Parts: sequence; structure tokens; C-alpha cells
Amino acid sequence: MRIESSAIEMQSSHQRSQRLEVSERLEFWRGERPGRTEARPETPHPRVSISAAARQSQAADACDEVAAEQETKADPKLAMLIRLVEMLTGKPVRLFDARDLHHDAAPTPDGPHAETPSANRPPEQRAVFGLAYDVSREYSERETTRFAASGTERTADG
Repeated sequence: MRIESSAIEMQSSHQRSQRLEVSERLEFWRGERPGRTEARPETPHPRVSISAAARQSQAADACDEVAAEQETKADPKLAMLIRLVEMLTGKPVRLFDARDLHHDAAPTPDGPHAETPSANRPPEQRAVFGLAYDVSREYSERETTRFAASGTERTADG
């Protein structure tokens, strides 16, 4: 057997794909969260009258706040942190001063008629700000390889 001619055909293909999809959402709000439709009963705001002694105490507290603010100006990192918290909450930050603590605090009553801690708690307040951060990451890979071969061979005897 004698080969007069031959032909070989080969084909190959390779495909590869990668996909990364990242989605981020940051939502910030003050007051009620937008998009929430919870029905809340309206509570009437009580009338408040402030006595002269309370006004004097308020003026004294304002002087203390000015002194505390001057102390924080000496520390720019603390001042920046305070402003950030005030911006996020919408409420002023009150600094704690250990000099205000007294060791001769009035003792609490003990016994069966003592008030429970829950009676002294202020009413629960709703948050005045909110922050929601959502992130989604999707990663996928796809790879395909194909190979095909064909051939013909012609011999001398046909």
C-alpha cells in the first residue's frame, strides 16, 4: 500500500470570559426614612413654660458649653469628630467632664417601695437620622475549548 496524497485539517478555538459586577447603594436621611409608609399617630405637643430659675440655669449651662467648646478647639481631631456626630444626628453633642461628678451623691432608697429602674427611664425616642449601605458583588467565569480534526488519505490502489 502506497500513499499518494494525504490531507489533514485541524481546527481549535478557545474562549474565556470573566465578569465582575459590583453594585453599591448608600442612603442617608434625617427624620423619617423616605419610602416608609407606617402610620404613626400624631401626638399633640404639650405646652411648656420655663421658670426664671430654669432660665438662669440655662444661661449658666451655656457658659459651661462655651468653656467646653474652647477646650475642644485645642484638639482639632475631637472638634471634627464632634461636628461630624452633630451633623449626622442633628443634635448637639454634650461633652462629659469628670469634674462634674460628686462622690457625695444622694443614696438611692432600698426596700419594697423603691422605684424600679424602668420607672426612671425617659420615654423611648425614635432615631432622628439613618444610614443604609447595601453592596452586591457578582463574579462569574466561563471557559470553552473546542477541537476538531479530519483527514483524507489517497492510496495508489484507489
